Amino acid sequence: MSLPKITPEFEIPSLCGAKAPFNDIQKQLSLSLDNLNLNIELPAIDIVNQLELDVTAALGKLDGLKMPELPSLPDISLGAEISGLLGIATDSLAGLAQFAAKKLELGNTFGDALSGI
Repeated sequence: MSLPKITPEFEIPSLCGAKAPFNDIQKQLSLSLDNLNLNIELPAIDIVNQLELDVTAALGKLDGLKMPELPSLPDISLGAEISGLLGIATDSLAGLAQFAAKKLELGNTFGDALSGI
């Protein structure tokens, strides 16, 4: 016994973040899956070609959304960096210089977030 298929609702205007271009992408992907099910008896190469066309169309619509570029974050653990800073021996001139350089590096990396520490 199989579960009944629930038809997706693409037009939900009151949904937070709902946009017509995103609905178009969902419709495109849903149609692609329906076409795959309908054409399951065709030769594999025909199915692959149709799927490539459908995915290309969906990616074209996705590019049309003009998603903003996400900022990159430093791949640094603040806790590990502070532990490294505290592990520097400051009983010599070289140690003091290394400590000051590391402290400056942390200040440049994490910015004003460290000003209250």
